[in-house]
Amino acid sequence: MYVRKNGELEALRYRVQVRWSDFGDGYRPTLATSWGDLVTAFRSTGIPNIEVYFEATAPRVLGIAGNQYFGELFRSQAAHSWFRSFAEVVPKGPSEPERRAHGARLLGQVRKGKHRLSSLMVTSEAYGFTAGAAVSVLERVLGGDAVPGFQTPSTLFGPDFALSLGAKREDLS
Repeated sequence: MYVRKNGELEALRYRVQVRWSDFGDGYRPTLATSWGDLVTAFRSTGIPNIEVYFEATAPRVLGIAGNQYFGELFRSQAAHSWFRSFAEVVPKGPSEPERRAHGARLLGQVRKGKHRLSSLMVTSEAYGFTAGAAVSVLERVLGGDAVPGFQTPSTLFGPDFALSLGAKREDLS
């Protein structure tokens, strides 16, 4: 598991970070994870200390904790064989009707000293929103709306890019 600390990626071994977050419908436990936001959010904002959390369901907590404490065992051939067998019996993912029935809620918070700002963004479900965003980025880049080099969507198209795709944002503080 990684966080960004003082501008650098830092590995956190043998611990699971949980915090409580309110996504607009009450506080729920969230779990730290090593998502790409550790790179893209730093690139887009320059904020040197970044942690990324997502909803802490029991299977997710077990998966993260298991990887933290038993990661070496998971790399064995026997474990790979078991995971392949397990993957054949678990659902492939949510169905199209299930995806249409749900949305995604993202909570962004930034602190400096005693000051804290929070915004809540609501999008259509994550799979469809991500696919639509990728298509929009590709169309705009192919249309000449690009700057050479590594970019994030917000550094390329501005901080409201997600809003142009139908996301809604509410500044909470």
